[in-house]
Amino acid sequence: MTFLHQFRERAGAAMDQGQRPVILYFGDLDPSGVQMFEATIQSLEEDHGLLGVEYVRVALNEHDVEFLGAAHDFEPIKVKAGDSRAAGFVERYGPHGYELDAIHPRTLQDMARQSIKGYLDMALFEEQRQVEAAERAELARLKDRLFSDFKCLTSQTGESGP
Repeated sequence: MTFLHQFRERAGAAMDQGQRPVILYFGDLDPSGVQMFEATIQSLEEDHGLLGVEYVRVALNEHDVEFLGAAHDFEPIKVKAGDSRAAGFVERYGPHGYELDAIHPRTLQDMARQSIKGYLDMALFEEQRQVEAAERAELARLKDRLFSDFKCLTSQTGESGP
């Protein structure tokens, strides 16, 4: 099973339950990075029938450049004039692009964490984690009891275990 097939199944199941799947995108703010985001949306909708998904470009955006540029010596790169997408990009964003990998990993983690928290009910998520931890503990207890009972049973009958 491919990732796309799995995602399509999960997205469909979520929509059947009245939820709206969200794709958080992180990419360069340059002609290729902008086009990649747009092409991803187009491909998922037109080629794979994934309608009803919310697509969010988390980074890099113009406000990231303004914030990060002032705070982190975020250096621009010159847009290549030979790029077929350059004219549209320059018209919309200006003559410089910015690369995602120039952002410190901790800053990217914070951006991802904040974006996820904006879409996830954290109280419900933490409650579910506690339920899962209790269920894992109960399964471990049952497994230990089963093996103990099996050992006791095999020792009484003289059989060897698995």
